[in-house]
Amino acid sequence: VRGAGAADGGYVAFFAAYPDQVAREENLPKSIGAKAGKAPHGLLTFYLAQAMRSGRVSTFRDLAHLVLAGYGQFGTEAPTPMFEGDLGTRFPGGGDTAVRRFPIRRGGAVLTLDAGVVDGVTPGALIALADAADPARPRAYARVLDATVASASLVLTPHDGKEASLAGFSANALVVGSVAEAGVDLAFKVARPAQGDAAPAIVTAALEALAQAKQGITIVEPGNSADLYLRFASGRLWLVPETGRFEMQGRSPTPSLYVDGPDQAGKSDAGKSDAGKTQGLIEAQLRALAKAQMLIRVAGAMNAQVLAATLNIEAFVLNDAGTSQGSAALEEADQRNCGAWDAAKLPANAVPFADLANAGLTAAAFEQCDQLYFRLTNTGTKPVDITPLYINSVGGITYVGPRGTGLRLDPKDPPRLLSIRIRTRDKASNRPQVLGQERLLFIAVEVDGRQAFASNFDYLEQAVPDGGNANRGGGAAPLRALLEAAAFGATTRSASAPAGTGMAGIAEFRWNTILPDRVR
Repeated sequence: VRGAGAADGGYVAFFAAYPDQVAREENLPKSIGAKAGKAPHGLLTFYLAQAMRSGRVSTFRDLAHLVLAGYGQFGTEAPTPMFEGDLGTRFPGGGDTAVRRFPIRRGGAVLTLDAGVVDGVTPGALIALADAADPARPRAYARVLDATVASASLVLTPHDGKEASLAGFSANALVVGSVAEAGVDLAFKVARPAQGDAAPAIVTAALEALAQAKQGITIVEPGNSADLYLRFASGRLWLVPETGRFEMQGRSPTPSLYVDGPDQAGKSDAGKSDAGKTQGLIEAQLRALAKAQMLIRVAGAMNAQVLAATLNIEAFVLNDAGTSQGSAALEEADQRNCGAWDAAKLPANAVPFADLANAGLTAAAFEQCDQLYFRLTNTGTKPVDITPLYINSVGGITYVGPRGTGLRLDPKDPPRLLSIRIRTRDKASNRPQVLGQERLLFIAVEVDGRQAFASNFDYLEQAVPDGGNANRGGGAAPLRALLEAAAFGATTRSASAPAGTGMAGIAEFRWNTILPDRVR
């Protein structure tokens, strides 16, 4: 593809997968409620078309990042797309910041929007309705009930002082709709174990309890599409991801919980049976996975560019092989001590993420002892409160900012440095840690007026419940409500990400933790 302004001989190439991977085809769109419009599509084809129609693309790099966000919905087992060439080149027709508007067909209480998932219109999204003759002035709002690839059904809803009515439009007016707030899928689907797996009754009891709780987890029958599939084998409940990857052996087995045998419930608690403790453990692990997935979805729906003019985040890595414990033939190559490091100082030889893996467009791979640095600079005119959350591949969420005070950056403050060290083996217990895709989310809220305490969402953190192998802040009220609905369950299956200029945003960095080459 030849981009506008590209130098002579320049090119851009997108590939669906690396040469040693298999490109995937899935029934898309993936969003909830998309039924009749689902059909097999290649991941690259579908998300490339969606990105090009999003209205959020200025350069080929922007296009690639949106494709990556689509791939990211399928976890670490999805292939990794490749991008080459002059990615900084302006995308033809890109850079147009005009709001995209779509015709609306009236038909009683339910309206039909001539745009769908490929246009970024998903269930729960808030649509602003306007007269085509005066498109910049919303006269009513509607929620997306269901969406297919190219259309969506809407229902009128009160919002921003507007009633749930089309009374403000003349009978022959052409009504157009634009996305005011992006939709977020808040349903986490868990498929029961197949009958052949002969799971014990305690698993069924845990699933029934989750279904009754109505906290965002939906239990579906075996064979149905789900975010997580359960299998029972060898006395364990295996938590199989959407990709279907299931490995019982090796260093990176599928996450599992003991539900049978001597390790079924660990030590007994006073007043609670082993069975009751095990059931609670199953429920806690499934809630943890659901919560982590919901936060990732919220991050994907939020416009990371909202605070781009206010908050600059630069990421760096320093590869550190550490020092051997004295054996040249270690049982595990990550069983080694890490070298000394200064978490408060960015090393001169640290490499920017932008220089890794095609300018950061593919998930980088990090090993034991590697050091990650994130330099945060407030480039705006108002304070910004930041909550950094580290999410591992089995649902663990860790707040990695300063405890107690939160993290606030004033406009004239010097850059703040946040540092993380990769651990694939815990030094104290000498137990292997979880491998796979990890993320660092920066939830950023621009502060209006004077607030004594920094907005802080550190209460969203959670440990992975034992048994697996693997102060509430303020802030922008719509974002806080969305995050809490995502983290603590919601009665609705979808919601919308708050819009607005300079209010709130979520920036995301992701990578894979791996073993060194000699043991992979």
